[in-house]
Amino acid sequence: MIKELYRFETTETSLNVTQSEIDSVRRKHIVKSGCRVYEAGCIGIAGTLGEATEETWRQAEANLARKVPYPYDPEQNKVRHNDRSQEVLDSGEFTARVEQLLNRLRTAFPRMIFSNKVNMSETTVSLTNDAGLDYCCRDLTYAVMLLAKDVDSAAVFDTAAQYLGRSFDVDAIFADVSQIMEAHQTVLPLPEGNTLPLIVESGLVKDPLNQALNGQLFYRGASLLSGKQGQKLFSGDVTLQVDRTPDSYASAFFDAEGSILPGDTLPLIENGVLTRPYADKKTAAEFSCENTAAAGANYDDLPQLAAPNTSFASSGKSLQELLQGRDAVLVVMASGGDCTPDGMVATPVQTSYLYRDGRLLGKLPEFSVRGSLFDLLGKNYLGRSDDKPFCGFQWLAVEAEIAP
Repeated sequence: MIKELYRFETTETSLNVTQSEIDSVRRKHIVKSGCRVYEAGCIGIAGTLGEATEETWRQAEANLARKVPYPYDPEQNKVRHNDRSQEVLDSGEFTARVEQLLNRLRTAFPRMIFSNKVNMSETTVSLTNDAGLDYCCRDLTYAVMLLAKDVDSAAVFDTAAQYLGRSFDVDAIFADVSQIMEAHQTVLPLPEGNTLPLIVESGLVKDPLNQALNGQLFYRGASLLSGKQGQKLFSGDVTLQVDRTPDSYASAFFDAEGSILPGDTLPLIENGVLTRPYADKKTAAEFSCENTAAAGANYDDLPQLAAPNTSFASSGKSLQELLQGRDAVLVVMASGGDCTPDGMVATPVQTSYLYRDGRLLGKLPEFSVRGSLFDLLGKNYLGRSDDKPFCGFQWLAVEAEIAP
């Protein structure tokens, strides 16, 4: 019998912002522990809030009687600890810096009312067992998620300003938010033409890809990409990779089964060629494919296939270089979209700004975006910026059809 502990620890300071001021501070510290026992090709699991106790382990062993099959060897004799934190603030200093940011925003933009949250989150995920496995990954991130509205607006909010990073530089974040707030003061018409370059977060095209690259769906013929492995489907500039590197804020270097990747990354699409779908141990065994460290699980759940964090490889060019002097549209808020079974992506865009030569010039009216996934990542793909010009993100530049 092998005993294994899957443990999550979260320490968070969350500042609630109302009427452009901090109105409450919420602090939480949560530990979740999942006990796993492996024996004779079966697994028993029991979870608890807080640290695992002898009773939790007894319950996990008792659950072996349910004969839940898990015929995959747990990882053994591997040790790695990874601390990705950079700037570590106590809650008092963090609160003081957020107050500085809000003071500057109130002064610079008196017509805008800010609300929502600013969070500091420390997370530690570990997977250890009595067969020599000892994995631990720690991260500390700062997330600004501010909604803003004009004092005369009847809307709940008019625009949004975000930032995600491992440091909280008030000057840099203020400069970032100011770009959007300043542009919001000027209303512009949509540029002429039915097709425009768009600056978008990668989720617009990554979300439908994540479903299409699911190994279970892929090998059962139920995916948009089924039967296309080894084919060049997209632009030669497109490389989509499983990303468990420190560049990722969303995942540890190991998955819920303890699988890891060389260099913490693996391409699913490489230079436009579909190389592989993502898979966990079960999918790899069932379809004789490569395990891509794509198992997910809550602390008290059986590991199973889940979309891993993925990222597009950087182009090596700044956003300005990708656009080559062309006007573009920065999409800040887009919701309500979908992808059809044949790969047509469409979404309404609620808030966007005209971008020209590194600057945001003004707010644009609402419109809709439409395009084939194969075109957006094919002939219309411009690249992923190497810099982070807005919100602490690298952005995708693509051409797409638009309609008022």
